Amino acid sequence: MVENQTPESSFTRRNFIKGAAAGIFGTAAIGALGGCSPAQTATAQSGSYTYADTVKWDGEYDVLVMGFGGAGAVAAHYAAKNGAEVLLFDVAPEGHEGGNTRYCAQCIAFGKEGDEDKLLAYYEALSGGIEYDEDVLRALVDGMVQIPSILVDEYGIEEVASFKGQAAWNWGIPEFPELEGSDAVDVGTINGKFSDAALWNLYRDKVYEEQNQIDVWYESPGTALIQDPDTLTILGVAIDRKGTPLNIRARNGVVLACGGFENNPRMVNDYLGLAVYNPIGTLYNRGDGISMVLEAGADLWHMGVYEGIRFLGGAGLEAPMGERSPYGTVGIPGFDTGGSYVLIGSDGSRYVNETYMTRHGHVSGHGEWPHPQHTKHNHLIMDQAHYDLIAQANQLDDRMASLIVQADSIEALAASIGADPTVLKSTIEKYNLYAQQGEDWECGRNAETMKEIGSGPYYSFPMVARILNTQGGPRHNANSQVMDVQGNPIPHLYAAGEFGGFTAKNYQGASNMTECLVFGKIAGTNAAEKKGDLALYAAKSQVESDLSYILGAETDAVGSAEYQVAENEYVGAASGLGGEIVVKIKMDDSTIESVEVLKESETPEIGGEALKKLPQMVVEKQSPDIDAISGASVTSKAFAEAVKAALEKAGM
Repeated sequence: MVENQTPESSFTRRNFIKGAAAGIFGTAAIGALGGCSPAQTATAQSGSYTYADTVKWDGEYDVLVMGFGGAGAVAAHYAAKNGAEVLLFDVAPEGHEGGNTRYCAQCIAFGKEGDEDKLLAYYEALSGGIEYDEDVLRALVDGMVQIPSILVDEYGIEEVASFKGQAAWNWGIPEFPELEGSDAVDVGTINGKFSDAALWNLYRDKVYEEQNQIDVWYESPGTALIQDPDTLTILGVAIDRKGTPLNIRARNGVVLACGGFENNPRMVNDYLGLAVYNPIGTLYNRGDGISMVLEAGADLWHMGVYEGIRFLGGAGLEAPMGERSPYGTVGIPGFDTGGSYVLIGSDGSRYVNETYMTRHGHVSGHGEWPHPQHTKHNHLIMDQAHYDLIAQANQLDDRMASLIVQADSIEALAASIGADPTVLKSTIEKYNLYAQQGEDWECGRNAETMKEIGSGPYYSFPMVARILNTQGGPRHNANSQVMDVQGNPIPHLYAAGEFGGFTAKNYQGASNMTECLVFGKIAGTNAAEKKGDLALYAAKSQVESDLSYILGAETDAVGSAEYQVAENEYVGAASGLGGEIVVKIKMDDSTIESVEVLKESETPEIGGEALKKLPQMVVEKQSPDIDAISGASVTSKAFAEAVKAALEKAGM
């Protein structure tokens, strides 16, 4: 069957639920993918070979998985479990694979059977009004309730330790307790600990246990998808194997699980609007897969969504571009509570509540949870008292000491860091006033966290936005099939994990790890399913073109039309905001009897409305010298000029 005509997987809402006979995630119904649809059935006249036969292949597997992180490891495992020969390849060198799964807190969000509808309501509410795919969310929550049994039965752990109702690492469970259904979400780890790479190692070890069916290639980035130009079926991947370009064929499917684009400065500039930043996790999420799927015709979603960290509005101590942010997922030592310090933007003004607990870098504002607008040059400003406090507590490490700027006055400090001295001085004065009055009217900082910034010397650290991960990538359906811009699945192409994650706006902590397991499982299983025969391929025949449309043959850009007029009727024209305005006046001797607009292209709700009133105004005044209608002055002027032109023809 052709995948862009018939959904290729049986992983629907019902089939996703665990069944004793089917095994975990209900795999019993998978198997309807073989055979050919009429569109794939070729006759002898179509040719004697497929497009795949025109490619010089260097290797062949059933399934190719790009990205050896959590989603890729899960996809490779389930593809192998379903009998596939798998190549799992990654851009990172050995020892640095793992994507963000390796660096995260190792938490995974899950639920319990019977709570699917509540979980669905919660994740729908997290979208915050942004369009979402209900089938994708339903597949997610149907998988969430199976996660504890999957990790126990499939991966061999004893149990998932629950942290429901508690603070996890630096966010709450649930993260958005005010939303409907939030009480159904739970978060846990496989051993009751955080940030120890335990879940990542569990996934990685499973792959290494299956080396009889899974080959692993490091330092081997994918560079392009190899696609049939007629059926758009993905046939394989061009891979740079440690400097050697190879074409590797995928008999059944390609799974892209290559993470986001947080290590691609150009994409971050374009999609997130951040001039400078540092990643917190892997350094190998370069957006390669996004470039590849765009060439294959994929649609993108959630490209403007990213997650950060709790402290200082999501900002962290600046590191050189391309390097990982210092201190990982924690804040800067000495600045996780209150004190005599402020965070400023490029001009020297504050832009965020420095001590507020963000929700993965999102801050509360006007009933929403957007990211603060980090500027190109942000600085953490403190006085001598706070500097001494962190120094005495041995929290001033070598990295901080190497970046610190000191000055005897606020004005001198501003000059040293490129801020506006007048603005920074005003910022400090206002902050101190807030501290005295116990109310931060500017950023809402809690009075207990504010201490006045005293006398100099003063100190500054350079700060930048920190990106935990991006969420954008190719749009996929509930079967993990990548969708094209017309809304059809691209045959044999799948996506999982943060590469086109489901998060449209607000993020519940640990949900990315959830989708790594849920959609990694779906993608790997569906990619492993044997597909029908490829369509036969034949070179296109040469055709002779009949060029009826060439320059000057036909155009809609014509001059003034000829208008039929009766006795004592005259036509005039002038140029308005939207083009030509043509009017016809009817005269009775020297009296303007009527004015009619014959043609206009003005803005309907502005100029268009004005043109309903202007003709009567001319008749009443018996003159084109009328007052312009407010907001439509250009239209009014052009109308008056058109009336004057008509009057000139009337000899007036």
